[in-house]
This record gives sequence, structure tokens and C-alpha cells, in this order.
Amino acid sequence: MNRWVPRRARFHILGSKAIVAIPRAGSTTMALTCDSRFTGFHQSNDVADLEGLEVFAWIRNPYERLASTHRLFYSLTGEEFGDRVLRNPDIHMTPQLELIPAGATLLKFEDINTTFSQHFPGVLMERTRERPQAPKRQWIDIAADMPAEMVAAIDAKFADDYAAWSAL
Repeated sequence: MNRWVPRRARFHILGSKAIVAIPRAGSTTMALTCDSRFTGFHQSNDVADLEGLEVFAWIRNPYERLASTHRLFYSLTGEEFGDRVLRNPDIHMTPQLELIPAGATLLKFEDINTTFSQHFPGVLMERTRERPQAPKRQWIDIAADMPAEMVAAIDAKFADDYAAWSAL
């Protein structure tokens, strides 16, 4: 692998295959599924552990992912959230492609219920929420509370993610 991946990125490894865990793109559900259903499953933070493995990453529409992330920070105004997206190195606000090693097979998160079972045995488990969630907001509503320059900077930050997701 020839691409830098942050140490905080986690990988779910099962035999000769690995999943890149991307926050707000099914990472917890995948970890729970792998941990409860597959013998020999383990997690790693070391990209070197992926050598020789077939690596998969489900990427989500970056604007849907940002709206989902906003639910974690629902008390912030759109502008406060936008500032955090642009200045904070939080993994939830890191472009997905920066978390994925070169050579990984990219799959669309929105198709995960179908594509997961095409590459791994079984289906994803249903996950029930244990804590109340903030109401869902669409990205367009969150961005409406931001200056135009901030929206443009966020668009630029996630342009590669959007292009990759759109191409799938």
C-alpha cells in the first residue's frame, strides 16, 4: 500500500479480506456483524496488516455523511458546524478517500445491504439505537446557515469523495 492512512482508521479483517471502517458509513454495524458472526475476525489500526488482502470500503454520499455527522453536534449552528468541518481533524469530518488505502475496492454505502453479502458470508445485522438521536436535517438546510464561502470550501474539501461516490 502506498497511501498514507491515519492511525485512527480501523480495519476489520476476516481471512483474506478486510473492510475499511469509515465513521458515519456503517462502520459500527459492520464491526458488530463481523464480531458476532465471523470466527477469526479481528480489528487493526495498522495499514501494514492489509498487505496481500482484498480490501473493501463502502463510501457514502459525503453530504449525507456530513448531515449524519451534524447529528452528533446538533447543538451547533450551521456556521459553527461548518467551521468545525473545515478546522477540526475529527475522523467524522475527514474526507473518506483519505481513510482508504490505495487499491481498495470502493462500493456505494447506499447499496451496502446488497453488496456486503456479495463479498462476505451472510448479511449485515440490524442495529438498534441505544441512545436518542437528534432529528435528521438535510445537508442543504444545514448549509443554508453558512456563508457562501464556507459552503464552497466544504464543497472543495469533499469534491474527490463526491466524484468517487458519484462514479459508483
